[in-house]
Amino acid sequence: MSDWIEKVHAHADGELDRAESAEVEAVLAREPRAAAEHQWAVYLKEMLYTKHLKPDYAEAWQKGRARLDAIDALTGNTKVESFVGRFSWGFVAALFAVILFADFLNRGSGQISDQQLAGLFMANTTERSVDGANDADNYVRRETGNALPQIEAVIEVTSVGKGSVEGREFLKVDLHDNSGAFELYIFQGANRFESLEPISGRSEFFGGTVNNQSCVAWSRSGATYILVAPRTTDEVVSMADRMRR
Repeated sequence: MSDWIEKVHAHADGELDRAESAEVEAVLAREPRAAAEHQWAVYLKEMLYTKHLKPDYAEAWQKGRARLDAIDALTGNTKVESFVGRFSWGFVAALFAVILFADFLNRGSGQISDQQLAGLFMANTTERSVDGANDADNYVRRETGNALPQIEAVIEVTSVGKGSVEGREFLKVDLHDNSGAFELYIFQGANRFESLEPISGRSEFFGGTVNNQSCVAWSRSGATYILVAPRTTDEVVSMADRMRR
């Protein structure tokens, strides 16, 4: 696979830095083949995300119990009764382990679920004040190894914090500008979303609504940034775009 195809797919996955993204976007603007490849990569990601299936714990548990009950119903076979009586708890434990493993795969899959997004507003965070964007950037670098997105001079960074929701850790950056307060959330190792949809004409962004606020997300260098503000989606996309420069 040629270098430009690899870069197009990396751009669709949000793995490039600002300079590399700008280079790829220039190629997409002048090369129809590259634009088609990028559109396919974005479509493939969207299809995989929307078709992602969650494990049905209740159904798996009921099937396991039904199987054990069916074996236990063979009362005429003392060998089966003895075997089941001795090892039934082992069967149940093994089934429970399978369920937990499925949940672990789902949590560690890189997908941020709707429950995790909604839980951001109720999660407890250990917050501390910061002395401007540079201080906040140092904190984010220490905690994640990634830089804080570019913060314009008109935006004040009031505090930073660390929390966890549904088993996934995140950083929270509290921001304020002339229009009011808003938040930036940073996740490591996550670049997919259960319900956020690609924004038309801006394939690097995913958008939606969380807690009646506009939510715009993008990924870069293994980190996902989610900007949440009580403003229109177009306004939040514009804010996010300036942060990515």
